[in-house]
Amino acid sequence: MPPITCNRAGRLLQLALPGAGLNCGDKGLPASFAKLTELQILDVAYNEIGGTTAAMGTIIGQLPKLKRAYLRHANLTGPLNCALVENPALQTLSVTGNIGIAGPIPACLLGDATLEELYLSETGLTGPLPNSVLKGSPLRVIFAVGSGTEQGTVLDGSIPPSLSNAENLVFLDLAKNKFSGSVPLLPDSLRFLDISRNALSALPPALPAALRIFDASSNALLGGIPGIGQSLVRLVLDNNRLSGPMPPFVATAAAAGGRHRRLLQDELSPSDPPRLRLASFSNNRLTGSVPAEWATVPKNLQYLMAASNGLSGTLPKTWELQDLSWLDASSNQISGPLPPSLGAQPSLIHVDLSNNQLTGDIKPFAAELADGSQRLAYLNLSSNLLTGPLPQELGDNNILDLVSIAMLGALPVKRVLDISNNSFSGGTFPLWLLEALPRETADCNGCDITVKVNGPNEVLACPTKEEALPYTQLLEEEVKLLMKYNFECTAGNGSSIPLLQALDGASPGSKERRADPSGTEWTEGSARSAKGGGMRPGAIAGLVIGVLAGLAVLGAATLFVMRQTKNWRDGYTKESLNGAGGTGRAANGRAAYGGGQGRGGGSGAAAGGRRVGGGWGTRVAAREANGDAFGVMPAPPTNVSRRDSQH
Repeated sequence: MPPITCNRAGRLLQLALPGAGLNCGDKGLPASFAKLTELQILDVAYNEIGGTTAAMGTIIGQLPKLKRAYLRHANLTGPLNCALVENPALQTLSVTGNIGIAGPIPACLLGDATLEELYLSETGLTGPLPNSVLKGSPLRVIFAVGSGTEQGTVLDGSIPPSLSNAENLVFLDLAKNKFSGSVPLLPDSLRFLDISRNALSALPPALPAALRIFDASSNALLGGIPGIGQSLVRLVLDNNRLSGPMPPFVATAAAAGGRHRRLLQDELSPSDPPRLRLASFSNNRLTGSVPAEWATVPKNLQYLMAASNGLSGTLPKTWELQDLSWLDASSNQISGPLPPSLGAQPSLIHVDLSNNQLTGDIKPFAAELADGSQRLAYLNLSSNLLTGPLPQELGDNNILDLVSIAMLGALPVKRVLDISNNSFSGGTFPLWLLEALPRETADCNGCDITVKVNGPNEVLACPTKEEALPYTQLLEEEVKLLMKYNFECTAGNGSSIPLLQALDGASPGSKERRADPSGTEWTEGSARSAKGGGMRPGAIAGLVIGVLAGLAVLGAATLFVMRQTKNWRDGYTKESLNGAGGTGRAANGRAAYGGGQGRGGGSGAAAGGRRVGGGWGTRVAAREANGDAFGVMPAPPTNVSRRDSQH
């Protein structure tokens, strides 16, 4: 319908001018508006109308056919009065955003015989919500969201029990106020209920049968949680004092009464799975084990958050939640092994079971995890009692695969692999982890990974000389990478030493140590010094001749490289980038940029060595003046010219 609509007789039916720049100079609408006796819709929202609510009520009261009055953010002032709803046809009244409307809410607003929608948020109203809803009330929508501060809407008292008389109530939003006491029974028609950030103390014995969205977080709720109906999609109860077990699932149609039962039976059958997608119970006092039905019954569940409770016992053995992407049961008292079937859920992105009492070997879980979710980006099993060696299967999931970035909404998920503070033992430090660490993070926003392994109770032996041999003669950037993650291993004498020290081939207490790339030493001891007081004249002469010869060779090599680079930049085809060489090292220890990208095994070395930090493909060899990379890049197609490649 056009903003301004008239009937055939030329009488105005609709005047909708929201945000039109109207400015009545704080005097309100002119009194002549009362002559628009055929007007059905009045929308002057987001204009500088001004005036008092009493004057506005006088005009609305003289419009016998007016059904909807949208007066939000119109700069109205004064207390609400009954004149605003004395119009016999009025169905919708919105005064949201008029901070100058102050005082209590008159009982006539909730007791009106025709009003269906009432919007009172972001005003200066205070006091209780009147307990004046009549039997058979047509009310469908009530929005009275508080400001959350001392200024603006701050309603208090109890939620009126008479709301149960509004059998058509669908939306009720009373968030960010100071309501207290118990939540009363509400009509089964209710689909949206937000009572978060109040001071309420108890939930009703049963939730409305048709309820889909329920947020009661950040209250002072005590007692148990009522059963979850089939219609509920989103349940948020975190930051309360709720106790008892996690709630059971109940058949919605069976719980409804009267005509709502018939309506719901047409929409849902008792055999239909719950529609629940999100359940948050974090920061409460729930006890008992995670019920087995929570791992199989809510087939649509995507988010399950129950952190910081008193949950105990073992996790369910069987998990069948194909859509589960977020599981957080950290900071509880959950014990027993990690169920392998949990790792097999294909949609997992975030799993946090830290600060529990989990025990046993994690290899079965890790094996299923590697074959299960292709999106996993966050795995935190820290501060448990897990034992056994660290299986290589932990490196075979997407946490360490930066070529595939897991997204949640529009942002990349923070990548974490934290298995620290456990009791892992019975093997050497997992060297496969070194090859999977990310190396190129500067060019990949959101690719940074947190990897934590060590803890005071872990006994992961340092690699033997044979095991460490492929990782000796580390490049400067690889030394920095290992220093960043600060891994440790247990030496033969039982002491913990930096893994970098073990790879360097020095035994504990040796005076021969690698120097820090920054120029300072990273561990005790000093570099080997030359014995004797100086050099002989013949040695000095030989050194000078050798330096001159080296400069001549270096100049010739530089000229050759400049010519080759010119040809390359002029459009010559690069060599294959998917060969088996990888970013390697020649026998003289210098970096040799060849082709190939390794997953798991990293990129190879010309002398048979293995590289640290191969998880983000091979290194970029060079960059164009505009910042575009060329040379060796992650997983490009073979035989692609520089001009066609992308970074």
